[in-house]
Amino acid sequence: MTCVTDTLTTGFSLFSETYSNTTGIKPSAATAAAPVIKSLKADIASLPKSSRSSECELAKATFLRFFDLALLAEKSSSESARGILELIVACSNEFHHPATAHSPATPSPLAPTLAEIASKCVVRSSCHLEQVRLRSAISLSAVLSICSAMQEQEAVSNDAVIDDEQFTELSKVCLLLCIDKSAAVRCQGVRLGGLLQDDDAEIQDQLLKSISFDSSAVVRASGISILDLSQHENESPQIQTVIQRVRDGSSNVRLAALAVLQERLSFSKLSPAERVLILRSALTTRCKATRIAGEKLIVCGWLKDCGFSVQKLLEGLEVNYSEEIGEKVVKVCVQGGEGGLAKKLLSKNEINEYESILEKDIESVVEAEKEAQVTCEMALLLRVKCEMIASDTDLTPVKRQTKLDSLLPDTPVICAIIQKQLSLHVAAVASSSNDDYTDSHSFVCLQMLKLSRHADFQEETGRRIFLSLIHEMLISSSIPDELVEFCVRSLAVAHQSTLNGEQLYMECIERVIANVSDYDAEDISLDADDAAFRQLRIASVVGVVLEHTKRKGDDSKLEQLSEHILPAIASTDNMVREAGVSCLGKFALLSAQAAEEYKPVLLQIASTKTEVDEVRGQALLAMCDLALLFEGMMAETQTLRDEEETVSLEGLLEFFLDSAVPPMVVIAAEICAKLIMRGRIENKTIMAKLFMIFFDPKFAFKEDAGDKSVLLSIDDSNEEAEAAAEVGCPVRLQQLLSMFFPTFVTKKTSTNLLSFVGEALHEALTLSSSSWCAGCKSGKKQSKRKKADQIGTDKIVAYVSSILEEVSPSAAISQVGTQVMTFLIEYEEKQKHEIDAGLCRDICKGLSGLTAGAGGLTAIEVANLREMFDDVEVVIGDDNKIALKNFIKFSTEVDHCQVAVVSFEKEKEKENGVEEEGEVTEVDDIEVEIVAAKPTTGNGKAKAKPKAKAPAKKKAAVAEPTKGSRTSARARGKVLGELN
Repeated sequence: MTCVTDTLTTGFSLFSETYSNTTGIKPSAATAAAPVIKSLKADIASLPKSSRSSECELAKATFLRFFDLALLAEKSSSESARGILELIVACSNEFHHPATAHSPATPSPLAPTLAEIASKCVVRSSCHLEQVRLRSAISLSAVLSICSAMQEQEAVSNDAVIDDEQFTELSKVCLLLCIDKSAAVRCQGVRLGGLLQDDDAEIQDQLLKSISFDSSAVVRASGISILDLSQHENESPQIQTVIQRVRDGSSNVRLAALAVLQERLSFSKLSPAERVLILRSALTTRCKATRIAGEKLIVCGWLKDCGFSVQKLLEGLEVNYSEEIGEKVVKVCVQGGEGGLAKKLLSKNEINEYESILEKDIESVVEAEKEAQVTCEMALLLRVKCEMIASDTDLTPVKRQTKLDSLLPDTPVICAIIQKQLSLHVAAVASSSNDDYTDSHSFVCLQMLKLSRHADFQEETGRRIFLSLIHEMLISSSIPDELVEFCVRSLAVAHQSTLNGEQLYMECIERVIANVSDYDAEDISLDADDAAFRQLRIASVVGVVLEHTKRKGDDSKLEQLSEHILPAIASTDNMVREAGVSCLGKFALLSAQAAEEYKPVLLQIASTKTEVDEVRGQALLAMCDLALLFEGMMAETQTLRDEEETVSLEGLLEFFLDSAVPPMVVIAAEICAKLIMRGRIENKTIMAKLFMIFFDPKFAFKEDAGDKSVLLSIDDSNEEAEAAAEVGCPVRLQQLLSMFFPTFVTKKTSTNLLSFVGEALHEALTLSSSSWCAGCKSGKKQSKRKKADQIGTDKIVAYVSSILEEVSPSAAISQVGTQVMTFLIEYEEKQKHEIDAGLCRDICKGLSGLTAGAGGLTAIEVANLREMFDDVEVVIGDDNKIALKNFIKFSTEVDHCQVAVVSFEKEKEKENGVEEEGEVTEVDDIEVEIVAAKPTTGNGKAKAKPKAKAPAKKKAAVAEPTKGSRTSARARGKVLGELN
């Protein structure tokens, strides 16, 4: 070994120790390499010129050998390999020939080229050891980063840079690393892909797949962080993918997506629909970190891009289509984010500009009010600002009213704005040239109606003008239906400050209904649409009054209003009947007497097969409200069609759960969950069907429905989010059931409740074996559905056990294990054929996860479970090896528990002063001599007791294994030894 290699060997040893140390602050590569470089200089200078070339080649080989050792060493860290790589670069920079004006610099003959190092990493990237693959991926990323930096500085010749052929090889390695079985390796593979993505479309596609579908949140977050969105055009796959990840289930991924959107993508590159989708997911109340990141995106990103103008920001959100999101944005902008976020993150000049422009925005709204030139953004900003002031408890009543007076327009001005916008709305509807006019003008009217609740109605002239305007709007057929509710509520607010306001309000409602219903319903010449409009308007007004009234059902005024409900139910128009049924349900809620009176009507409507699904669903929802509030609503009732025919709400719900109409299934399932939680229903079959529906991909969120090749579009995502708030939406049902099951189990921990859940699981397995599925056409079995659309039985078993474990781990293994094995044993007897191999495999897969509560089982529970083991193995059969393997995993846990139970009981008997007497007991076909308990006296002597004749002691023997035998002879002998 020469002096150069001696120096390198010593230097590498010290260098590896420095970078392998997990504690302390690691020095930079230049600092750590300085002693080695100094020694190398001295060694090379002492060599004769003729031998320097061979020594440098030997040194280069030594460099590569030690780098390879750092990759392969068992105890080496990733930092060690990276440190040695940096040492090589430091040596190369020190000994290379400097660049001249005519030629670039050449690499040092002492150090290997980056291409040679990369080749080493490529070879090691396919190693079977995870740590080696991980270090190789990290080193490859470092090589590419160094290569890029050297190229930018133009400090090396082209020969020192990785050529195109090697880049192609690196791309193939990168694709393999991105799909590695180790999440840590995949994460580094994604980061390596970030350095290669510019010139390789295949790597770009793989990065998007990793970001969207990788099971590791760390990999998804890493993939997002390496995307440079500024180089992509609007609606590019990269931008769409990051936007979708704002809805990710991991908070770290959501934070990474929001950070990239703030730092690398301007507000102008996003469409209004994309902005709304981002904010709908970011401004959530479920995760504080995500909400703060969303507020940071608004205040420090988008608001700055809009010149700190709130109105301009709202214009980019099209608030007339997304009022809820616009309201949240206004609150964030006015408050400056949670905890003064704006003051913490913005500079002093930016804060001054921010506050100045915000004040100008509000002043412009006040000025626009005078001329009734209010836009959607102005109306929303004014309404939200006034509501924030009115709800500010830190202000005194005087200061609060003073601030409101400075912003609120007078009542006549509000009326003028509404009248102008209504006239523009009518003109837009008549011309039908642009639907946006209709939405924008009605939106301004809606904001003014909401704002009116803060108006001063003490002034009689303004109040009369307002009441007259509302009356004209309610009887007019030209105003949008969405304004009706707020018109009625504004009437109530306007009467609050007057004497006998409640009575005057009801009289005003009666006049509105009288004017609307001023027609002859039997007139043949009457236009059908006009008649339907009048009935629908009356039903809408009555519905709002009933929903917000404090009067009882026997009130004379309400009884007069109820006279308009039954004609609406008898209408030939579907929408009118639906509104009429809704009104009837609200009226029945006012008293138990009304509920009992109209219960048969609602049940008949729900059970009428010729009725449309929307009306039947509304009748079911009305009956659900009555059942939650009053006793006796679940009892069977005679139908109005036939006195001998009876119908019950529970029977109807079970009928609709079997329906072929998915929306009706969703409505029925939601009602069942509420009634089970309330204790109105105790039907294990219904509970089983809820389990089945919960895991049915047909009722799942589209992105989780099994097809991971296509993401939802932005418009579809917004529609999905908006529909989630409506009854009958599968997304809403999934959210409700995900909270219902754990809450129901933890609400009451009685044995009956746990048994109820266990029996429901047994029923769910029976339904699954019969290919039952909700929302399918008659005769279409689950087995005929695509594999991705089939219900995962293993998931049901695992989920039921997981929610029972929250109450009692031992209860989970006892209830679920008993019910699952009972189902398997009874299957062939009931179904008259062998169980499907796939179903058996899924059931045993779910059963194999039941291990957490084995240690808490009692001796009786263990004995009950062990009794069924042999029979279950016979049902499974030797051919179904996967199912048998999973079942043996479960039975082994119970075996271990049996040993623990026996040992524990023996120790307990000794502590209680119990002596032993020879006795033979049989445990699972193996006769073992254990002890019988005999109490002792206080002085430790045994009490006198007649001795029974002990049975003849039998010698323990191991039975020969037979078909269906649970364990081998060796395993049985091991259990025998532990028991003894």
